[in-house]
Amino acid sequence: MNVIEIQIRVPRARHLENMRQRQSRRAVSYGPRTTGVSVRQRYVARIRNHGARMEPHNLKIVHVINRLVPGGAEKQLQEIVHRSTLAQEILELHGYGEERRRRKVLRRLARELRRERPTVVIAWLERSQLAVAATAPVGTRLIAVVGGLPRRTNSFDRWLVRSAFLRFDWFVANSNASRTATTKFALPLILPHFDVIPNGVEPVAQRPRRTSGPMRIGFIGRNNPDKGLDVLLDALVDVSPAVEAVFVGVGVPDAVRAAGPRQIYEAIDRVPDPWEAIGSIDALVVPSRSEGSPNVITEAFVRGIPVIGTPAGGARELLDKDRGVIVPIGDSRALAKAINAVLANPEEARARALSARNYASAVHAWDRVVAGWDCLLRKVMTF
Repeated sequence: MNVIEIQIRVPRARHLENMRQRQSRRAVSYGPRTTGVSVRQRYVARIRNHGARMEPHNLKIVHVINRLVPGGAEKQLQEIVHRSTLAQEILELHGYGEERRRRKVLRRLARELRRERPTVVIAWLERSQLAVAATAPVGTRLIAVVGGLPRRTNSFDRWLVRSAFLRFDWFVANSNASRTATTKFALPLILPHFDVIPNGVEPVAQRPRRTSGPMRIGFIGRNNPDKGLDVLLDALVDVSPAVEAVFVGVGVPDAVRAAGPRQIYEAIDRVPDPWEAIGSIDALVVPSRSEGSPNVITEAFVRGIPVIGTPAGGARELLDKDRGVIVPIGDSRALAKAINAVLANPEEARARALSARNYASAVHAWDRVVAGWDCLLRKVMTF
């Protein structure tokens, strides 16, 4: 098994004793899916992929991300580095989102990049892109990974992000919708090199079908307006009370209890494996208002679970060609009608789920996704 080593650099200590105590924490080994370090005074953590085939000694690829918290883009990044045939590193920024620590984090990032002199720096998501644009050495090839749809509305913020885009040589999105939205957001700046590499998903064994008991629907996501949990709760008014509902996500239990649906329901906060917590369901509902390319849909695909969703962002590409049921954004009545139709016609829903499973196994297989990233990196390095 590949081992990822995390080397931690801590700020200078005034007292020698404090420094000695911290020396013992300088190098720690974790398994390949470790999600990083979250101690207050650790500002930059380096994660190395030692299992990859080494490229020429003068080639260095560094990924920069704000925090390796549980999330879609963060999970994708760790899997890409772990599975890639190219030697890569991750620099994790700690505290960049806090105004009082931002300058210190930027100075440390600039020092790390000057010392490492990477060939390619890949900045994941907006905060990291702003930091890399301000600190990357001249001559370094820069790649920006956009994970969703641009949301900046303030004119100064839009100008700031566009100014950062000027420093990047290449852009990567996980859906055509994200690429189109980012290209429009950047205008009048032209982004000439922009690739789409879909998110990867791990194949899993399909659970046996439920043959008895009430029908069950599921929701996985944060209690965030973009995720549309309120639309689903409104839709449940027009869904049979005999249908059970299970909700999993940060802040979700409070929102569900406040709404008080008629259905028998179970609401679970953040858990390590939401699919294990949600159990066996007959359909997954994804009523999002805004999305990049939601991993929860492809994860449902590989499990053979029918999906009901909206055409928000990259979700349309995933659910298109009858791989799922698409309802208008924010329309609770249409959503209720779709839920009732899917549960009333299980054979038709299973046929769609089978088509979606075959699609995800082909397009979103990790071998294909990582090969796309390796090809892109070699192309950028010869650009």
